[in-house]
Amino acid sequence: MLLIFIPKNINNTESQITAIICVALIAIASFYLLLTEYYWKKKRFPSFYLYNKKNFIKAITCIGIKLTRIERNDQKLKLGLINKYVNQVFNNYGNIRSLLVSENYQAATNESVCGWLRKHLDKFDELAFVLFCVQLIAIDGHVNSKEQSEIDEIAKLLGVSKIEYQAYIDRVNEKFFSKEEKNFTDRPEYEDTNLALQFFGFKVIPTIVQLKSDFRKRVKTCHPDLFPTIAPEKKKELEFKFNELQKYYNELLLIIEE
Repeated sequence: MLLIFIPKNINNTESQITAIICVALIAIASFYLLLTEYYWKKKRFPSFYLYNKKNFIKAITCIGIKLTRIERNDQKLKLGLINKYVNQVFNNYGNIRSLLVSENYQAATNESVCGWLRKHLDKFDELAFVLFCVQLIAIDGHVNSKEQSEIDEIAKLLGVSKIEYQAYIDRVNEKFFSKEEKNFTDRPEYEDTNLALQFFGFKVIPTIVQLKSDFRKRVKTCHPDLFPTIAPEKKKELEFKFNELQKYYNELLLIIEE
């Protein structure tokens, strides 16, 4: 409870008014902080937030973090993409890592965040944000059913038609599954598995924890997006290595999950 008092030794009318204003401002600030804390505890994005750079970044972070946690593959790349998006929108804003680990932003509901965004964004910006979300979940080369459902919910809450983004998702998945089909039919299944084991250096089928750990380490050395300034010919080499890594990773993952 906030105790408000005015010292008795203040006689000057102007000084009293100043003191009252100061106390009132403190009371308003305290109420604002308490109300903000209440909203976050209820897993709601504060609807009274003003539209400014800081609050918009908070909204982006809330949605982005939830999307990265649906499928854990390439999570660091996804968080990096959120950071890159913020810096593109706000012209080198800086690192937002502290926001990306906040429990409040991880818990806020899509409904509360999108409700705030819809009040402040025009139709073009709403579509641009949905397309960014699609790009975020598709960074690992495909979009699974849980990710599709999440995107559909966000788009619906923002008033964006599915027609405006579904074609991109379909192209991503079509490319992914055609590559998987080609890899499956190129060589006998046993040879595929044997080559995958040799590629990762495993003598026997690894556990999913061992495979994912090794995969993440190798991604850091060959993902093209991690080397933006590399020469074009070197980038092609990295793309080949990364595609090969994904192919053998998916091969072993299918066997482990069977």
